[in-house]
Amino acid sequence: FMVTCYDPDAPTPSGIWHWIMYDIPANITSLDADAGNPDKTKMPIGAKMLKNDAGFAGFVGAAPPPGPPHRYIFCVTALGAPALQGITKDSSPSLTHFIALQHQVLGRGFLTVSYQVGDSNDELWA
Repeated sequence: FMVTCYDPDAPTPSGIWHWIMYDIPANITSLDADAGNPDKTKMPIGAKMLKNDAGFAGFVGAAPPPGPPHRYIFCVTALGAPALQGITKDSSPSLTHFIALQHQVLGRGFLTVSYQVGDSNDELWA
C-alpha cells in the first residue's frame, strides 16, 4: 500500500505534497494515529516515508494562507507489488507516484477534506 496527502490548491505551480508513506505491508488494515510523525515510531514495520515538500520525512499539517479553503486529498493505493523498487530516501513524490503507478494498481480510495484560515486568523473547517 501507499498513503499520500496532497494539497492541489497550494500557491505553487504543482501544489504541495504533505505526506508519502509507501511499502506498507498488505496485512495492514489501519494506521495508528500520528503514523506520519517524523520520529517514525507509529509506522507499520516495513513501511517507509519520503520527504514531503516541507523537506522532512513525515506528515506536515495544513497551513494555508488566509483566503479560500484548500483541499487536502488523502489517497490509499493498493499495489500488486510488496515493495516499490527504485525509490530512495531522496526520491520526489512525483517520481514515487510514477513508479508506483507502473505496478498493477489493485485499487485506490480518496478522501478529500478542506481547511481554511479566515482573514482574522480564525481557523475554519469546511
